Amino acid sequence: NVPPTADAGGPYSAVVGADVTLDGSASEDSDGSIVRWEWNVSPGAFSGTGETLTYTCQDPGDFTAALVVTDDDGATATASAGISCTEPGPAPTNVSVDFRSAAGGSLPRSIEEGSPLSYRVRVENTSSRPAEDVSLTVTIDPDAQDVTATDLERQANVWSGTRARIAPGEAWDVLFSMTVEARADSPHLSLARISAPGDQDDEDDEARIRIRVTQDA
Repeated sequence: NVPPTADAGGPYSAVVGADVTLDGSASEDSDGSIVRWEWNVSPGAFSGTGETLTYTCQDPGDFTAALVVTDDDGATATASAGISCTEPGPAPTNVSVDFRSAAGGSLPRSIEEGSPLSYRVRVENTSSRPAEDVSLTVTIDPDAQDVTATDLERQANVWSGTRARIAPGEAWDVLFSMTVEARADSPHLSLARISAPGDQDDEDDEARIRIRVTQDA
């Protein structure tokens, strides 16, 4: 009788609380068949039988899955594979930015040149975990005059600031006020961009407004 060859598969990895499938299906017996697969995972007391076996990562750390295979003549062989169990990372946040009127509704489609304009930039956390170190940058149309903004610092026509924490379901509102002094029939354009570490798409989100500026007939 030729002894079998054991193959424990792997290496395996999963986050704590997730399953890995221990797979001994690559084990072979050249002159017969394998009739038993026995698994033991250490450190710990996990054991079981089967060509494949489900193991759940309970704690972070490195573990060893030891496999003993037995062929139809009673001969055995052993093999092992590593299992890496890691702590899950934080769930992603979902942070968005948009423009709203100062009263919270939609912005006007057009405005008369020389008129006051107020709007708020809303940064909202719609996820179930806090958003940390959220940065907001708002670029205001350079033709706007007498611009004021809450919570942000100004450099030329760019306003920026950081909110250390936005709780789940809450928002950061920045109120802008200005006078629109654009050329007649040219649009007023402004752009808001946020950077939120851990945001689910890992990209900066942005929003913009385009308001037509008209002259008084």
